[in-house]
Amino acid sequence: MNETFLHGKVKAQAILLRWARLLAVGSFLGVLTPWIGGLHYLVELGSHFIPIYGLMAWLSFVILVAFANKRMAVLPGIALLATGATIAFSYAKPETSPGTGMSLRLMISNVLTTNKDYATFIELVKKEEPDVVVVMEINDAWVKALEPLEADYPHRTYRPREDNFGIGILSKKSVRETSDIDLCGVPALQAVLSMQRQRVNLLAVHTLPPVNAENAGRRNAQLKMIADITKDIRGLAIVAGDLNTTMWSPSFRSLVRESELRDARRGFGVHATWPADLAPFMIPIDHCLYRAPTSVKDFRTGPSFGSDHLPLIIDFAVPGYRSTRSRF
Repeated sequence: MNETFLHGKVKAQAILLRWARLLAVGSFLGVLTPWIGGLHYLVELGSHFIPIYGLMAWLSFVILVAFANKRMAVLPGIALLATGATIAFSYAKPETSPGTGMSLRLMISNVLTTNKDYATFIELVKKEEPDVVVVMEINDAWVKALEPLEADYPHRTYRPREDNFGIGILSKKSVRETSDIDLCGVPALQAVLSMQRQRVNLLAVHTLPPVNAENAGRRNAQLKMIADITKDIRGLAIVAGDLNTTMWSPSFRSLVRESELRDARRGFGVHATWPADLAPFMIPIDHCLYRAPTSVKDFRTGPSFGSDHLPLIIDFAVPGYRSTRSRF
């Protein structure tokens, strides 16, 4: 009986150590993906899961140290430090602290075309009272469902589609002009909002998911188009939408660098948005980028309303002067 028990215990320990070693190697390789993601789209996909690599590293580190396998524990130890530093960077405040000015609350929400819980979303919008709402994955049914918001949002532009790439903007603020962009086969919207004498340029986008090499290439081309459009703006600019990438990806870093915009998430944490029903394995693929002197006062996720994405709610401080070159 004792021999059977001891044999089973040794076998269980061997299996646990084998899995711990696999987790150690996996977490170590995972933390390299943000820097080598340009090699292949599958490597780039790996860069989106930094918090998961941190969890893998912690589990393997604890197990390996407990079983006195300290040499092997070096790998998850390095991975744990790397993931910790990467996530901590999301909480580091940007160089400029939030300033004063007119308040602008923006809600960004991928509502999910097949989601029928329209009432919960309407209630959420009424509760949060955003000045501007960017909605993605809207179809004709969603456009009809949004009718109760018409009194509060007199300025509306919808481009409904049945293929998960419908998009729209609802605004309490006056909209001076709206135009369409063909973003490599899917629609995007440009709008110039009027806040007193200030003009705020808003670009609402939804890029393709990089589920294969072709889509990944088109997604990267879309991000390049977004950068090209926004870097020519000399006034206040905001990019909002589901970019199907995370801030750890080399594709996202290229977008920020080439567009000369700032990540509104910076200083407020990770705020993962997808998939909404798989916490703690969610990743942050919905984004808001902006150009100073606009500043971010608050950045947070909203509650689930039946979509596979959580909404983002961002509070901006918009300076009260008028730029002379502030349009697309």
